[in-house]
Amino acid sequence: MYAMLVVLNSGIDGIIAGYHIATPKFREDYGTAVESGGVTTYIVPATWISIFGAVSQVTSAIGAIITGYMADKIGRRYTTVASCVISIAGVAAQFWSHQSLGILCAGKAVNGIAVGMWIVIGPTYVSEVAPLRVRGVLPGMVNTILFAGVFLFTGVMYVVAARPDASAYKVPFACQWIVPGLVLVSFLVWPESPVWLARIGKPEQARRAINRLHGKNSCIDKEGIMAQIEETLALELSFRKSG
Repeated sequence: MYAMLVVLNSGIDGIIAGYHIATPKFREDYGTAVESGGVTTYIVPATWISIFGAVSQVTSAIGAIITGYMADKIGRRYTTVASCVISIAGVAAQFWSHQSLGILCAGKAVNGIAVGMWIVIGPTYVSEVAPLRVRGVLPGMVNTILFAGVFLFTGVMYVVAARPDASAYKVPFACQWIVPGLVLVSFLVWPESPVWLARIGKPEQARRAINRLHGKNSCIDKEGIMAQIEETLALELSFRKSG
């Protein structure tokens, strides 16, 4: 479940643009002043609204595509770390965009790469390390966790959106640092996926990862788990050769 937290931020990214466009202080700082009947209103150009709302959907597809390659080359843990570093950089560009719509949208695009990576790497990692009894349940909770991100972020926006200063939109941006920050602080104690370790020819490290996941003194048949992994990888290899 802890590894699946990265999916929470995917839910936030999907709705943050719409909420910010409705935030008065955001429109004032990033929009254009328009006078009508002696009343000044601020409007963000429609082109920029479209880019801000859709750019991460495009770049998330790129992130999803590269994740499979990265996860096989550097492992599940370090791919997760890379996605979090990318997200932190993208959110930083948005946070310090200084009323520049170009920088804001560029940061949204960078963060979108991480969003696409999370949707792939979170369920992948969990499906390979979770106990068999919950291995199907946890990856299947992706949509539930996405909705939880939407729900929590809606609460944040309800509290801060009416503020008269820049915190009305900067606090929501900063909220996107929480999950990647937790991952970067804790990833050193995460066991690597034993499936990936076995695939790259490190069976002993795979066994150590299984011991960490299930406990050395547990009654779980850890050698049976290892045998199952090796058999699955052997079948995969035979399918590749026959294909």
